[in-house]
Amino acid sequence: MTLNLVFLIIQRSVTKSGTGVVTQAGSIKERIDENDERTEKLNLEVEEYMLKQVVKMNQLEKLRKEMMEKKRKELEEQERLRKEKELEQEREAERQRLLKEQEMRDQEELRKKLEEEEMARKLREQEEQRRLLEEKRRQEEEQRKLLLQQMIDAEAEKSREKQREEIFNLINNDVEIIEQLIEEIVLIKKRHKDIGELRSQRRILYTIPEIQEIQDDEELKNLADRSDNVLALINGNQDDLVKLKSSVIDNSQNPENLMKDLLEVEKCIAVNKEKVDTIKNDTDNCFNMHNKRLIDGKNSIEEENARQKELRENEIKVENMKADVDRIIQREQKLAKEFIMTDDCSSEDFTTLQDLGKHLIIMDLILPGSYTRLSCFLIK
Repeated sequence: MTLNLVFLIIQRSVTKSGTGVVTQAGSIKERIDENDERTEKLNLEVEEYMLKQVVKMNQLEKLRKEMMEKKRKELEEQERLRKEKELEQEREAERQRLLKEQEMRDQEELRKKLEEEEMARKLREQEEQRRLLEEKRRQEEEQRKLLLQQMIDAEAEKSREKQREEIFNLINNDVEIIEQLIEEIVLIKKRHKDIGELRSQRRILYTIPEIQEIQDDEELKNLADRSDNVLALINGNQDDLVKLKSSVIDNSQNPENLMKDLLEVEKCIAVNKEKVDTIKNDTDNCFNMHNKRLIDGKNSIEEENARQKELRENEIKVENMKADVDRIIQREQKLAKEFIMTDDCSSEDFTTLQDLGKHLIIMDLILPGSYTRLSCFLIK
């Protein structure tokens, strides 16, 4: 493509300078074509030579890899034989070590067996002496226990009476806790109604999405169900306390069993109290969330009202600005008509008209279309 361009340039030059130059340009083009053919032929020869060199290099590389692979296999075979010899030596050494250890273990077992037999004989003697001493101690202990039991029986009656009194007081404390929990459940249920009222107020302000309504219903129902369930458990704890209180009054059970039953009831009360606290926290969080949504909705409505008010005010301003622009356009149209119809207009008049046009262009940035209307008039 470059040669053709050169040839075209030369032809144009030849057209201007004469026939002799045309002949010279044709000669130059022929030499250039010959050089291109030689260059192409030389490139083919170079490529053929490079391909032969690549084949030779591949053959040499293959031969080198084969020699290296053969040498590697020889080294691996030597290493394998060496490792096998070392492994055999290690096996023999291990066999000798195991034989020696077995002999030492046999000797040790024999020694331990003799020691165990001697120890067993001594233990039998010690056991017999201990049995005799234990029998004597047991008889003395029975006598002491008999005397102690008589003292304990007298003291136990006083202790049981005191225990029953303490259990009675504990039951009364637990009853107060139960009453507090029931009051908290009542307040929680009232809080649920407050949440429903907040949701009703939100519905008055704006439409709540159906998915959110379903989620809120499920959340509130879950809180109500949990409150009912824990209230049923608390009522059950209250019934258990009433039964325990009756048992204390009529002395139908021993204090140990009463205390055991009371501890079980108190564990249940503690668990239910944790549930009530959790439900209360969840209810407060739910109330705060709905209250925040209500406040946000009110704020959004107030902001929207303020925005609408500002928009109306801006529309009034825009209408006023449009009226001003129309007056400016009328004035410029009048000046332009006078400028066109007057033959002896001065450069000062033209400058005034240009200034008005620039002013209108600036106004067109604020109110699009102003400059376009004047331009259409000037074209007419």
